[in-house]
Amino acid sequence: MMLILRVAVQAYLSSYNNKLYSRKRPCPRCGSKNVVKRGTETRLFCKLIADGFEDVKVRGKRLQCMDCNAQFYAQAPFYKNCVYAIPIVDLSLAFAANMPYNRGEAVFTDLGIQVDRETIEHYCKLFWEKAEKYAGLSFLGTKLALNILKILTGAENVEKLREKLPEIIGGGEEEVVIAGVADETYPTKKGAKKKHREENQRRKKEGKKPLPYPKGFTLATAYLPALSIFASLVVQDVDFNFLLALLLMQSLKGTDYNIVGGEPSYNGTCDNLKRCTIHRRRRIADKDHQLQELKKNDLAAYLEKYKALHDHLKEEFYKELIKEKIGKKPPAEELPTSTNSMEGGNWRLKYLLATLYWTCCGLRGRVLLLCLRDSLKTFSGADRWRTR
Repeated sequence: MMLILRVAVQAYLSSYNNKLYSRKRPCPRCGSKNVVKRGTETRLFCKLIADGFEDVKVRGKRLQCMDCNAQFYAQAPFYKNCVYAIPIVDLSLAFAANMPYNRGEAVFTDLGIQVDRETIEHYCKLFWEKAEKYAGLSFLGTKLALNILKILTGAENVEKLREKLPEIIGGGEEEVVIAGVADETYPTKKGAKKKHREENQRRKKEGKKPLPYPKGFTLATAYLPALSIFASLVVQDVDFNFLLALLLMQSLKGTDYNIVGGEPSYNGTCDNLKRCTIHRRRRIADKDHQLQELKKNDLAAYLEKYKALHDHLKEEFYKELIKEKIGKKPPAEELPTSTNSMEGGNWRLKYLLATLYWTCCGLRGRVLLLCLRDSLKTFSGADRWRTR
């Protein structure tokens, strides 16, 4: 099967060999249409692997703007700052959204296309930079987070999305309740587990308390369970803090309420903040000495009381929503009370990453692609949106 696919792919890419692209386009610098042709140049479309390496090249007219003298290529299938053509770049991003860079290189090799993992990683970095330029969330000119909601819908936040899509989300008395969920996780750095193990061995010999976790990156996301899409993303090589939490919550402006875990950095980031019932349950249970004694001596009784505690916290949560007049469509009892949807989303991201990374640069592009991939599955069920 792979052999048939390899032959078909190579035949398709070979059909571009020596193709001429001469269609004029406006000047990218000043927008003028007063351009003239200034010769022809050959560009590398892709490299095929047959008996050896075979270059597939295309010819492109070089244009010059008569108003600002800028020189540029005629309209051709190439992205800016990319050596290979658009089909190869798009395929690289598609592979990166489903597998690590080295596995992407292996699939390219099976298809008879020469693309190494560094090239795939480079295209992911360019994709992140382009997304950051369009939808970056910044503080004092430094972009620290991404607004995924803007990338997906063009809306800056949920408030703008309600105005843009009233027929889907509703308005007035029929307005759909939208809750936001935010949570963070910490993917381990490559090589950190070994260092963590060695450090804890040293601490054990010295009688010191062991470190709980190896060093990792901060990966924080905001999610909209009602729409099943990610809203914002933070990937940084620093500890999670108030500033990152503040930027993360910007896209959730306009939600009816937002649920977060036990992280104190979220305090003061928005007015409609609520704490996850599961995190509250764990915290209460850990401090309750009677429950801890039951856990040691009578597990069945402990589980019964633990469940009763959880049901009580959920009931309190629902009463609070009803008091705040939240929960007409859908009813309050159907609204989220915990960060479970986000916990699952973060674990999906960590699972699909499938490998560890040395730096944020190698990690960011893949995480963004995974968030977009996960969110776009929502739009495949368009009927659900229309009947909401």
